[in-house]
Amino acid sequence: MPCAYHIAPEDGLIIIKGSNPMTLTQMEETGRQLLQDPKFDPHLAQIVDFRDVDLPRDYEANQDVGNFLTKTYSETVQVSIAVVVNGEQAPIGIAELYKLVCTMDNTELFDNYDHAMRWLMRREFVQQTHHCSKTIPKQILQTVPQNT
Repeated sequence: MPCAYHIAPEDGLIIIKGSNPMTLTQMEETGRQLLQDPKFDPHLAQIVDFRDVDLPRDYEANQDVGNFLTKTYSETVQVSIAVVVNGEQAPIGIAELYKLVCTMDNTELFDNYDHAMRWLMRREFVQQTHHCSKTIPKQILQTVPQNT
């Protein structure tokens, strides 16, 4: 399957992986399937791994995919999405994907998987507090009694 997803609630993450050959239509279909999956949680961070894909350049389908991503998908997902590409991919494919990513809230494009994961960790798994300068994981904050 050219585009598939894995929901890992125990890790707080949804992983979407693309492989060749993948079209924009297949990308959209995978997104629609994910949103309809009963295990889908809009509060799980997402990493989209397109490093092994010859990025599609189907300009006719591009507008439909863009509408789906910016209206349906982006408005449903409540957290950050990191999209990872391979810097060696065709520049025009990266540019087209970048244009789509720029229209989506809380979404960034990376050419390094580790950087994408660090960005997600900082945005979704670590919370800044007013009372200390260190970052504290959300799971730990939930165990600390709140002053009332």
